[in-house]
Amino acid sequence: MAEIARFKPPGTGTREGKAADDLAVSALRSVHDAIECLGQGWDAAAWLALWTSAREGDAAAERLNDALASPIDEQEDAYERVLGLSTADVRQGSGLTSRARIAAAWARDPRGLDRRLHRQMRHLIDESLPLTGELRQHLTILAASDRPLIAHRAVMHARDLVTKNLKADLERTRAVIARHVQREPLMLSAFQGLVNAWKTYRAATFEGDQVRPLADLYKVISEGDVKLTSIAVLQLLGRQIPPRVTLSTIADLLGAEKSDPLCSMLAAVVLPEWRNAIAHEEFHWDASQGKVMLGDQAVELDEMLDTALQARTICQGFEIGVAVSYAQNSQMNPWQVDENNEVTRCLDMLQVMGEVGQPVLDVQRRGTCMYMQVPNLSGGTMRTLLRALLRAAQVDKGITRWELRQEAERPVLCIDQSAIQVALNLADGLWGTIDPLFFVELPLIAHAMKNAGEVADVSATTVLCLAAAHVAGERDRLAGLLAVGAEPAKAELLEAAGHVCSGLRAAAVFIAEENADRRVERFVQVLAGECQWLATAPPPALIRAFLPAERVLRRHAPARVPWIGSQSMQKR
Repeated sequence: MAEIARFKPPGTGTREGKAADDLAVSALRSVHDAIECLGQGWDAAAWLALWTSAREGDAAAERLNDALASPIDEQEDAYERVLGLSTADVRQGSGLTSRARIAAAWARDPRGLDRRLHRQMRHLIDESLPLTGELRQHLTILAASDRPLIAHRAVMHARDLVTKNLKADLERTRAVIARHVQREPLMLSAFQGLVNAWKTYRAATFEGDQVRPLADLYKVISEGDVKLTSIAVLQLLGRQIPPRVTLSTIADLLGAEKSDPLCSMLAAVVLPEWRNAIAHEEFHWDASQGKVMLGDQAVELDEMLDTALQARTICQGFEIGVAVSYAQNSQMNPWQVDENNEVTRCLDMLQVMGEVGQPVLDVQRRGTCMYMQVPNLSGGTMRTLLRALLRAAQVDKGITRWELRQEAERPVLCIDQSAIQVALNLADGLWGTIDPLFFVELPLIAHAMKNAGEVADVSATTVLCLAAAHVAGERDRLAGLLAVGAEPAKAELLEAAGHVCSGLRAAAVFIAEENADRRVERFVQVLAGECQWLATAPPPALIRAFLPAERVLRRHAPARVPWIGSQSMQKR
């Protein structure tokens, strides 16, 4: 009751709330009548009153059961139940890249999802608090926790501890959290070990085969998440932590801070005797007992699993609590500029990709190359992917090559930093006024087709078709305004055609084959010449203009983009 009392139930369950209140009153009345009956020596009248109140309690319990009897689908995903997000939105893919998938889901309905998340977190954050991308990520994971009481409790204690420290000593608190963030590569390595152990555990069908993956699971969580989280918590409490501290020392330090609730939670899952037995290979499956022998201690498999997952939940809660505290105290500027490492850059990169609507299923960096897996592309999502790559390249400028694979058997999409820089230079200064993807995609696609081994003539045909489709499409879109003599519509169309010329010139450099290159250059000259002639023409004259683009479309459409099969990227 003490734990549940922290949370405010939704105001919509009035029937359930009244039934629960009736049951509570009936229970109190039954206790009162029992005491009265006992005091009166089980007098018949007193016994009748007790019997009556007990019957009323039973009836109240039945009403509550009826109120709560709506069918519950136990197979329903927590993300879908809490926020309306599908399993594909969040769970399909690796845990690290969930940041991109959650951000992509939010990009489709930011106001609606913010409202739902605020309603779920009234006990934790004020509804007036703006939700940043990072805070959405943390709170979404919290909302779907399979150990909600432990998770929310850890979050609130961490939030309060960090907030208290920010107000008492801002610089010291910033330094503690910054050091914790710098350990993110260690936490990522531990997380990957956790994932591998979990997969092995789930694949085992015999209890004896589950022992080692469970042992690995507990060891990697205790030596990874728990130790690193405990260090941060103890440092926030002002304790000095020796370098290369052992788990046994951590247990002693946590035990000395019994008054701190976070330390108590962490101490409950730090079991050095388990860790030592696992580390020294002093464990085995005792079939006769049906238990794991960790040294001399017999332990249930379920206890090992529950302790490991509970420890992971507490540590996740700490990370979320820090994020909540930092968001609530943003006016204090708690962030440090040096809180940057390879993992944080990767997370920031995934965040910006998701914010433009691009989900990511998996990511791996090898040297200066970034390998990604993304959902199957279509004509509508290809441009979203290219936009996401441009954003990501600005976050981590150390990446020299991007390789993207899809779920379907399609060519790998490879784009080098050289092409990305060309595209960024073309778009420089334009993002605030127009969406430049319609022409900066041309050199990117030409470069990627070259890397995929496409024939230069095919690459030329593709970029010509895409360019012509945009010019003709813009002309048709603006035709109504051009017909009534709107000069701004004329200027917009000519500007778009001029940008397409710039994109085609940049694409020709990557095609780099004489005949194909010449085809692109000829079209650019024709397009630029028509723009020059139309500059002095009245707006209605542009309704029938750009006939060369029409001819290119009739001859070559649909554009052949190898990463989307037979679909077209035409803007028609």
